[in-house]
Amino acid sequence: MSQIPQQGQHCPYLVVAAFPDRIPQVIGRMYNQIDAEAHVRFLRQRLAHGKFFLIYEPAAADMRNLSRQIRQEGEESAKQA
Repeated sequence: MSQIPQQGQHCPYLVVAAFPDRIPQVIGRMYNQIDAEAHVRFLRQRLAHGKFFLIYEPAAADMRNLSRQIRQEGEESAKQA
C-alpha cells in the first residue's frame, strides 16, 4: 500500500501522463518503484488513449553525494596513473 507524502518529504518516482494534444504532466509521486509501476499499469489498463511514464527523480542531496563520489573516484584514478 502506498503512503501519503508528507510535506517536505521526497518522493523520487513520478508518474507522468501524456494525452494527445496536451502537455505531459506529473499526476502522481510515489516513495517506491513497485507502487509506482503498479500505478502506471493500472492507468494503462483503464485509460487506453493516454500514455503513462515512470520517471526517477533523485533528491538533491543524493545528487550531491553522487557527484562527490564521482569526483573522488576521478581523483583516485588520476593519482594511480
